[in-house]
Amino acid sequence: VVALLESLHELKHLRYLSLENTDISSLPDSIGMIKFLQYISLDGCEQFVKVPHSILKLGQLRHLNFNMTSIEGIPRGFCALTNLRALKGFPAQVDGDWCSLEELGPLSHLRELGIHGLENVILSSSTTKAKLGDKVHLTSLFLSCGPNSILANGDLIKDGDSVSEEEQQQIEKVFDELCPPPRLENLDIKGYYGRWLPRWMMSSSVVPLKSLRFLFITDVLCRQLPDGLSQLPYLEFIQIYRAPAIKRIGPDFLQSYHHHSASSSQMVAGFPKLREMNLIGWWDGRSGSGRSKCKPFLSCRNFF
Repeated sequence: VVALLESLHELKHLRYLSLENTDISSLPDSIGMIKFLQYISLDGCEQFVKVPHSILKLGQLRHLNFNMTSIEGIPRGFCALTNLRALKGFPAQVDGDWCSLEELGPLSHLRELGIHGLENVILSSSTTKAKLGDKVHLTSLFLSCGPNSILANGDLIKDGDSVSEEEQQQIEKVFDELCPPPRLENLDIKGYYGRWLPRWMMSSSVVPLKSLRFLFITDVLCRQLPDGLSQLPYLEFIQIYRAPAIKRIGPDFLQSYHHHSASSSQMVAGFPKLREMNLIGWWDGRSGSGRSKCKPFLSCRNFF
């Protein structure tokens, strides 16, 4: 692989480059010479740490995947890659040598976006400038804090320490400013340690998510699920994995489950398109009918 990278610039008409699951640590500076390159995937390259500044010369780039790498940041000027349609594994950094979330603002053609390390964001103003709500083509969004882990007693630790109330309030502000566009179909939130889910999820009407089809929530400390989820007209799949702090499940969840499990004549309007709901690894729960213990694995499948 090393020998290939050294001569990579000679492939002047190369459009597709996949180096997934290799042991490379960086891309050569000469990669900026491959002007027609449209696709780069480094998914699973755990030793990859350096993104060369010359990558900013790849004006035709459509797809860039940094998932499961160890990059610390992306060079400033990243906003020049305005042809990007898919950006995965973007590291949210505040260091002066790296670009911040606001450089996502001009990337108006994005359809898939994954942001990692949101716990590093100090000022919610930078998330506002990312302009996620203006990205009318965006259909898939992954938002992650980490590395975090949830303990069996329902506490969450961050870098070995318990999360403070101030940190919870800060991450809530950051996520509140990452409101997606109404066209979003796939939402994945992982490691979020705020007490409440973002405001754009907790609204009773959940207007920003009216096109949502798939929802994944993993390792979170929020205390309540959105009441308006059952009214989303296209929602097909929900998976909530390890959410030990949730104390209440709205009656719309329970009523919809019971009615979907009953005869079709008893079905109600809640969750009109839902086909599968997985609630995994819950320690405790509270519903409108009173306190109850949640099973370690509850799956409601094939409602229709």
